[in-house]
Amino acid sequence: MIPLLLTLAGPAEPCTIGFELPDLTHGPLSPSLVPWQMVGVEQLIRAQAGPVRALAIRTAEAEAADLRQAGLSELAVARWLAARAEGLVPDVAGVPAEFSLYAEGAAALHAEDPAAARRHLLALLSLPDAQRRQRTVWALTGLVHTLPLEDHAGRAAAWQAVIDAAATGWPDSAGLAAPAYLHRARELGGPDDPAVWLPACVRYRAAGGEVRCPRDWLTERVRELPRQPAEVLARLAADPLGQQLGSLAFAAQEAPMAPWEAALSGVTVLPEAAVLLAEAAWQRGELDASARWLDAAGDHPLVPWLRARRATRAGDLEGALTLLEEAAPLGPRWQTVWWASAVDVVEPHPERERGRLLVILGRYPEAARAYLAAGDWPDLALVAERLLTVDEAVALGRELAPEAEAVPVTAPLSWEDYGQLVPSAAVSPARLRADLRALIARRLAREGRWEEAATWLDELEARALALAITRALVISADPSAPQPDRAASLLEVARHQREHGWQLLATELAPDWGVEGGSFAPDDRLDALPRAARDLALTQGPALDRRYHFVWTAHDTALSAADLYPVGSPGWAGARCEAGAWLRTKDPALAEADLHAIYWEDPNTEAAEWVRTHPWFPPLEDGRCRLPYGTSTSR
Repeated sequence: MIPLLLTLAGPAEPCTIGFELPDLTHGPLSPSLVPWQMVGVEQLIRAQAGPVRALAIRTAEAEAADLRQAGLSELAVARWLAARAEGLVPDVAGVPAEFSLYAEGAAALHAEDPAAARRHLLALLSLPDAQRRQRTVWALTGLVHTLPLEDHAGRAAAWQAVIDAAATGWPDSAGLAAPAYLHRARELGGPDDPAVWLPACVRYRAAGGEVRCPRDWLTERVRELPRQPAEVLARLAADPLGQQLGSLAFAAQEAPMAPWEAALSGVTVLPEAAVLLAEAAWQRGELDASARWLDAAGDHPLVPWLRARRATRAGDLEGALTLLEEAAPLGPRWQTVWWASAVDVVEPHPERERGRLLVILGRYPEAARAYLAAGDWPDLALVAERLLTVDEAVALGRELAPEAEAVPVTAPLSWEDYGQLVPSAAVSPARLRADLRALIARRLAREGRWEEAATWLDELEARALALAITRALVISADPSAPQPDRAASLLEVARHQREHGWQLLATELAPDWGVEGGSFAPDDRLDALPRAARDLALTQGPALDRRYHFVWTAHDTALSAADLYPVGSPGWAGARCEAGAWLRTKDPALAEADLHAIYWEDPNTEAAEWVRTHPWFPPLEDGRCRLPYGTSTSR
């Protein structure tokens, strides 16, 4: 099944379901009874361990930071925290009224006098907005604990006030809003009521909570939703986030939809839930239901994507292209939920989908433009290297990357950086255009068009090498030049191909996989192409389908240089020896044939005698194969 997408209500940053930590729900100091910040900090640190200890330290740090922001000196901050740690009301000059009123309320709670605590905290909240910036959320949290434990409705409403205050911009330096989601849910039913607890857990995680609702536990509880009774499903459907969780659970497990559709019948279905149900129905072949849910999704960002997918499967590729023109990038708030692993953030781009459709239609230059717009280098490289002819690639480069430009310096890029699942900010348009220019240069070089390739190489060293090869090839092809000069020039070309082949000749995809730095070969992307495109791509690659094919190219060039020397001469023997040495680990059989040819061509030379008496190549000196007895590759 194609992974389903879920957007979580909450902050702009995506929620990552976090690490598994100890469950402190029923610990000796349950936060549902006493909030951590209401207890003397030092007492709490001495009494607790693990995540509670860490939170207490963060709370003390938050209070210290708030006091510094209010203008207190370090000495005044230290005196304040020392008194607060003992549950006292600090007597520190210059402290704003909101801090003093909160401290008095906290001390009253510590003394088990909820009426006095409520009086001080309400006095804090009655201050003008500008005078209670730092302690409004703290005071609302304290008010919860002035209410009787049996007043579940009142306490739930009070926790909602904490959440609302943080959501509307009141500073929450201690991170009180995140656990407030769980405290509110506990008052309304607790962990035994999935209709209340699961949405609260997700909101808690989205708000930055890390202690409760470990990922594996939360995942398993969501998977159990299709087995819940109708009454629980109805209450879950009434919660906006619950709708999404329920729709995801039913869709991902291919559970019968009837119970969930019945639960949704009494509420207004949100677009976020409707797109999940539309996709699930499509995957099951329930086309009418899929169309109905897609209509219910309204103007949800996924709708053009899903309609384009349906048009593609119906064979209407032009219609799909038009729909994708209306689609917008979904952005990192969209998440692919994999039940067996963590949450992966994806950033789908409509231009990438358009590029794939254009490849199917055989409109390769348009596909390249789409992939460039999407920041998708592997697919752009596939088009420019395998689906366009060299001249078409050059024309495309003149349009998309006509000249060199400054590229931000970044860390080396990997396959993931270039845009399949996790697009990286490192892949700038300038970087892609520079990579396209380099790819075109290497294609021209593989065709022997070195002088033209030099104009596409933006690195000065690579450009100088291409021009040096151009000059050497002119000399080697000049019949009026001395034969030793022609041979030496061609051997110089071979050495450049061997030593700098990665810059000058390597392929971006198979067989060299420059997109991966040559470190390993992913699955061949050609297999996913339509038949016509795959057949075309197979004709556009290097003649030799071997990793680091440029080493074999250099080997063949060196043998051509050897043929320009007299057979048996030191230059001839040295060139053959050097050519074979380059392949002694990559192609030992061919390398051995090169070495033995030195003996069989003329057994009477000193070099042949050395080959006859030694089993393998001599050590290379300065990259040159120097045979004993005076023979060498020098002129």
